[in-house]
Amino acid sequence: MKIYINGDILDEPEAKISVFDRGFLYGDGIFETMRSYNGAVFRIRDHLDRLYSSMKELKIRQRLSNRELEKAVYNLLLVNKLNDASIRVTVSRGVSENRAFNISKNEAANTVIVAQKFLARPSKFYNEGIKIDISRYRRSSRSLLPKFKALNYLESIIA
Repeated sequence: MKIYINGDILDEPEAKISVFDRGFLYGDGIFETMRSYNGAVFRIRDHLDRLYSSMKELKIRQRLSNRELEKAVYNLLLVNKLNDASIRVTVSRGVSENRAFNISKNEAANTVIVAQKFLARPSKFYNEGIKIDISRYRRSSRSLLPKFKALNYLESIIA
């Protein structure tokens, strides 16, 4: 599998970002997950518009234009020879100059795109349904995180 990182398409074992990346250290980043059907990404512009809107609001510096990122997604599908795929675009703020919480205008975001063969859920799930439960843990109503598709999913994982 090939992975896109900041303009380069790399083999999976070579696809790496710094351990000092703010997405890794603090969950300081966002993502979009998309689906392609027969080589066409469903509502890609809507997904990328939401991604860029979140980046703007969170003051994450953009490396690529919306169109350039769309082209990168389709190129990755082509390189990986995928028609029906699950695609995740992850953008982190990048590496801080001083590894502090404050935001610097010099930080360049890290953009990672992963495209994998779509694996459908078992047909049994659709035909018979699935059992669910309500968690006793609740997301904080004061948190900003639910507003964004943020990298920090700890509340959901605990629930």
